[in-house]
Amino acid sequence: MPLRVNYTHAAARCHYQTTWQSGKPLIWDVTVVCPLAESYVALAAHNPSAAAEMAASNKTAKYAGLTTDYHFQPIAVESLGPANESAIHFLTVLG
Repeated sequence: MPLRVNYTHAAARCHYQTTWQSGKPLIWDVTVVCPLAESYVALAAHNPSAAAEMAASNKTAKYAGLTTDYHFQPIAVESLGPANESAIHFLTVLG
């Protein structure tokens, strides 16, 4: 199972690849966001996991071109605790 680590703009992104659903390799991208940041605070005030959901949505859009060959799973966690819903489901299934 290859582990890919790419360093971009002084931020490390780690992608772990293994076979997952429908025989497609799984690729995940983990990001941590702060719901108190100016770009998230208005949204986060209405929904406790809104910043994580927005970050996950941005990651999904970023990697949209990979979905025909790979199963992509965004994992977005807020610094105050909540994670995006699909990540919670994925991590529960993963065990």
